Amino acid sequence: MKQGVLTSGRVRLLLSKGHSCYRPRRTGERKRKSVRGCIVDSNLSVLCLVVVKKGELLILLLNSTLMFLYFLNTRHIS
Repeated sequence: MKQGVLTSGRVRLLLSKGHSCYRPRRTGERKRKSVRGCIVDSNLSVLCLVVVKKGELLILLLNSTLMFLYFLNTRHIS
């Protein structure tokens, strides 16, 4: 996932020195590479993240929102 690419799929970008996802081997070398956008959607199989706990109420609201979005109820969560 490359920050700044506002799409959920893959796009082919021309990358040069200084871009993430690419390390040039020669001076002035550029290469067209396929990178994924930074928008999260259902096509992702794994998403690594860190939840910072700010309070019990905030976590409960977040859980209820996620349960509503993914059509879950309490029996799905163990």
